[in-house]
Amino acid sequence: MSYGHHGPLVVAVTPGSAAERSGIQPGDEVLALDGVYPRDILEWRLLTDVADVEIEIRRGGVETTIEVAKAEAEPLGAE
Repeated sequence: MSYGHHGPLVVAVTPGSAAERSGIQPGDEVLALDGVYPRDILEWRLLTDVADVEIEIRRGGVETTIEVAKAEAEPLGAE
């Protein structure tokens, strides 16, 4: 994750990961994870460690919600 003055940006997506299967792409701005804005990398890891994460993103100026189906403790696969 890269934290700028906006939300954290996805800088890499692991091939075959839950993030890739859900359509998350490098450059996506993360607005919230299950309704919570991740303030730092520790909070990001805590929020993505659960099963089935709802991620609000902004891509190309358009906000959307992506449902990520994954097992609890399965890595999200987005950095």
